[in-house]
Amino acid sequence: FKGGCGTGKTTILLSRAIKLARVYPQHRFAIFVSSKKLYNQLKEEIDILYKENSNLEVHTLATFLFKLAKKFDLIADYRLFKQDYEKYLNNLIKQARNVIKNKNMFKGVFIDEAENFKHEEIEFISEFLYKTKNIFDVYYCDALNITNDLNIFKNKQDIKPDKMVYLDINYRQSKSLVDFVNKFCQNSNSYIRDLRPLINHDIYSLTKPIHKKGQDPEIIKVTDLEEQIESILWEIDYLTNKKGLDYTDIAIVYPYNKKKLKNGKTIYFQYILRKALEEAKIPYMIAEDEITKITKKVGITISNIYGIRNLEYKAVIFCELEMLYNQTISDTKQDYQINDFVGDLNKIYLALNVPTEYLKIITTFNEDSSEIIKILIKSRQ
Repeated sequence: FKGGCGTGKTTILLSRAIKLARVYPQHRFAIFVSSKKLYNQLKEEIDILYKENSNLEVHTLATFLFKLAKKFDLIADYRLFKQDYEKYLNNLIKQARNVIKNKNMFKGVFIDEAENFKHEEIEFISEFLYKTKNIFDVYYCDALNITNDLNIFKNKQDIKPDKMVYLDINYRQSKSLVDFVNKFCQNSNSYIRDLRPLINHDIYSLTKPIHKKGQDPEIIKVTDLEEQIESILWEIDYLTNKKGLDYTDIAIVYPYNKKKLKNGKTIYFQYILRKALEEAKIPYMIAEDEITKITKKVGITISNIYGIRNLEYKAVIFCELEMLYNQTISDTKQDYQINDFVGDLNKIYLALNVPTEYLKIITTFNEDSSEIIKILIKSRQ
């Protein structure tokens, strides 16, 4: 199942998994996700929707490997876990392959956020299916890969599916936001293809709106960090007092909590933002892994790109885009620079898809200093 943000991938996965688990109560099923946030969300939703559940598990790759280690007495060196997490997981995968002879555990396996899994990890998970009469569903969106493993030039050895389902109906956003995000997708695809014509597939997928038009997104230019904070507070006031939104309907999103500058100094943006909100007596909460779509919110949510994934809000104030490291490509002959630039475009794409009605982008950069801002402004025109 392939589709852009808001096309119902996780909803379809969950409904299929629960239905099949009910139809085959004597068999086991497993859902795999890449983030702890979605792991927590799915466990909460299954507790509500499938209360009699005894045969449907939810895992990240790590929780699954820890369970295997305990059950099959794999050698778990927790010192290595603290030193090198990825090396530790790879070591457990090798042990599992060598030690566990009968891996026929699940009749069905469902992988969400598959863009964040390595091909060999998906292959490893598939080894725990029944050898015949199994169900193996994979759900993904290429543009949501914000991991260090992103490689747009690598020839993917994807598992060849019996069937491909393309999802393109956007159930989340207003028509105005969908139109803007679609233009961003088209402009980003064109930008990449102009630099590397050999990349013959679109990284960013378009979607079709079903909701009413809504308000057009805004790109607000400011002169410095202080004015950016003032603009954030002004937008909060506008959204709550003019548009009738509650604080819990709003998220403030920024790339990173802090960033080290070339001059050696570090900007602690989350600290600066929190201090400003406290002085303005605006309640807020930080988007930790425990916060899911169905968590009761207290005040405005503030989050970096990684914490906001799998959440949605009526309004998003997206700020401090200056923190992104790849504003331009200094040497277009270098594949790694193009790849890193796409990684930052993916972060932008993720943030643009969090709001359902209102999007405010606040930046000190202009088209001359940032290709990212140029693409966003072009998408807004």
